[in-house]
Amino acid sequence: AKERAGSVEQLIVQLRKERALNEDGELSMSSRWFNRLVTRAAIPFEPGRWAMMSCLFALVSGGVVYHLMGQVLFALGTAVFMLFFAPYFVLSTLGKKRTAKLSLQLPDALSVIVRSLEAGHPVPTAIALVGSEMPDPIGTEFGMLADEMTYGSSLNDAVRRLAERTCSPDIDLFAATIRLQQKTGGNL
Repeated sequence: AKERAGSVEQLIVQLRKERALNEDGELSMSSRWFNRLVTRAAIPFEPGRWAMMSCLFALVSGGVVYHLMGQVLFALGTAVFMLFFAPYFVLSTLGKKRTAKLSLQLPDALSVIVRSLEAGHPVPTAIALVGSEMPDPIGTEFGMLADEMTYGSSLNDAVRRLAERTCSPDIDLFAATIRLQQKTGGNL
């Protein structure tokens, strides 16, 4: 991906835009709840393609209901319902699966961070190690975290955006711990 993007900075911006984030890594859509669903699911956000797929699914489901029941109003209601419910259902399901996988991988990632810190590496290096050594989705998220810190974000801002991207309570606790350690200066 880095080779296709040209530079790491361009890759970060590209990955953020694919997840419905702006260039600064913040939520970009006016509908916050939908933006969080898209970001949490971590699938490329292509509004035109998504709209076309939703319309197609709505038409097919409406057609099936009309064919089975013969009622136009009920078929129309089903099509309208599916037009809005199908994207929500898909994004919600993908997001829940991804969050569960992140939660399963987090203990191993924290173990890598702890070993790296005990070896004397700084926090950004320990985080970058998780990004390069762990599989997706935790590796991708920590890789983005490391790249954000490398290209100008503070550790506090980068872990805050990580928690917002993942919408995982476990990652949120990790981010809160990092932010607290940065403020108090204790031994992480």
